[in-house]
Amino acid sequence: MNSRWFRRRSRRGFTLIELLVVIAIIAILIALLLPAVQQAREAARRTQCRNNLKQIGLALHNYHEQFSMFPVYVVRKGQCPLGSKGWHQSSGFSWRVLILPFIDQSAMYNNINFSLHIQSVCNGGVTPNGMNLARRTVVPGYVCPSDPQDAHTSASRTGTNYAGVISIDQNSTSNANQADRTFFRTGAGSRPIPVSVRDITDGTSNTIAVAEVYRAGNTTNPAAIFHYRGGNGTSFPAYSVVPRCPDWPTWGSCGVNGTHTPNFKQNVDASGTPIDGDIDWIDWTGDNDGGAHFGNLPARSGHVGGVQVLMGDGSVRLIDDSVDLLLYRATLSIAGDERKTIEF
Repeated sequence: MNSRWFRRRSRRGFTLIELLVVIAIIAILIALLLPAVQQAREAARRTQCRNNLKQIGLALHNYHEQFSMFPVYVVRKGQCPLGSKGWHQSSGFSWRVLILPFIDQSAMYNNINFSLHIQSVCNGGVTPNGMNLARRTVVPGYVCPSDPQDAHTSASRTGTNYAGVISIDQNSTSNANQADRTFFRTGAGSRPIPVSVRDITDGTSNTIAVAEVYRAGNTTNPAAIFHYRGGNGTSFPAYSVVPRCPDWPTWGSCGVNGTHTPNFKQNVDASGTPIDGDIDWIDWTGDNDGGAHFGNLPARSGHVGGVQVLMGDGSVRLIDDSVDLLLYRATLSIAGDERKTIEF
């Protein structure tokens, strides 16, 4: 009698079919929830990126309040010996270095020796004090978390995702024309020209100052690949693949222009050779050229649908990938007196 009672009380386990049904239900729930989790994470990353740009905007205006002008694109100190290569001569401390005291990085700024040229080859092999440490240091406010690449672009360099607007088209030395002037103006030989609020006659809320770019890294991501269109007697062969924005304290290869709309797709032919005009590139006319005068420097980001930009008034906007190119260029200029710019 006791044995029958125990048999009646025993519980039957899951059958194989029931187990498979439970597993299938769990898999469906995960499939439904995973995109939502990923979207939530990207929304958080995008918000952080937006906050980074807002802090940069505050720093630019605090700099303007102290010096009555915005920081120039690059500051060149010291002298390179005669015969030095053009990209050594034209290199200098970027605007991101100049605003360090206004983003709670005064210690790093004060540690840099600004009396020497930023390129050690111009100083007999001597690197300015503080530069090696600065180049190795990841400044969180200069990195967008939506970019999956490592912020350390090499053992001694860290990149950035935020580049200043230097031109509305390929020609970065065309800023003598009023309609071509941008927030970070450059003249002949990539000479920086100061800009103040009074120069932005289009209105600071209608002018893009800084835009997102992909930082360089050890990646095969085509959007992070950058080319020097060398040849013509330069040390770079044609279409040398180089990093873009790999070194936040310097300006090299880290600007934005309006040659193409944001996130413009790069193209290559069947052999993998870049199709001229459809890649990100910068042109040097020779080793003694004092500046990179031409190039495709589109804004790029890891956000879906567009790139975030900092306007001249400190606000942050999202520019859609499908924006009209002429409206986009009009919003890049500071004094073009255009009738229409991008409406936000």
